[in-house]
Amino acid sequence: MEKEKLLSIFPERLREAVTMSGISYRELADKLGVNKSTVSMYLHGKALPSLEIIVSVAEITDVSLDFLTGRKEL
Repeated sequence: MEKEKLLSIFPERLREAVTMSGISYRELADKLGVNKSTVSMYLHGKALPSLEIIVSVAEITDVSLDFLTGRKEL
C-alpha cells in the first residue's frame, strides 16, 4: 500500500478504533509509549506510525490490522 493512501485512511480508522474501544487518546499515547502530540499527528495525517505502533494500536483497541490499514471493514 502506498504511503499517501495509508496517510488518508489510517487517521479515520484510528479514530474509529479508539472510539469503539472506549479509551482516551491520552490513554492510547501512554500505552503506546508516545506523547499525546504524536497521536495527534497520526490523527491529522501528519505522520505515519511505524508498523510496530500500528500493531500495538490494533492490540490495544482490539481491531485488525486490515481494518486499521483500510483493507477491510469491521
